[in-house]
Amino acid sequence: MKNQKGQAAVEFALVAVLFFTMCFGMIYGGMVFMDYLQYNNSAREAVRNIALATTDSQRTEAENNFKNSTYQLTKLYIPTREVTYSTDKTSVEVKIKLKLNKDEFPGLPLDLKFPPEELTIKVVMPLEHKSES
Repeated sequence: MKNQKGQAAVEFALVAVLFFTMCFGMIYGGMVFMDYLQYNNSAREAVRNIALATTDSQRTEAENNFKNSTYQLTKLYIPTREVTYSTDKTSVEVKIKLKLNKDEFPGLPLDLKFPPEELTIKVVMPLEHKSES
């Protein structure tokens, strides 16, 4: 017993590094997944509101509400929102591009490519009502 005085502390130090790395990886992974799901729901709701609008003014209002949204779940990603129509004006596409906010999390190990530096969410839906113009 006298020869093993620091053994438990050394073992704990070796195992604790791995344990905390795994814990923080799961937390960051959960945050990325939570952001992705929330922004995906936001994009689906926006494209549905635009596609179901009966007039051009309602469609423009739905677009502006989506583009001017300040919703940001976490500070991990910075979103940019785009709305585009097909050339024949029969469908609408909503795109949310998420760019990693490196300034907010300076300690992230970016050489591991986790979390991803960019995510893109794209939702397309046919327009239910023809354009007035």
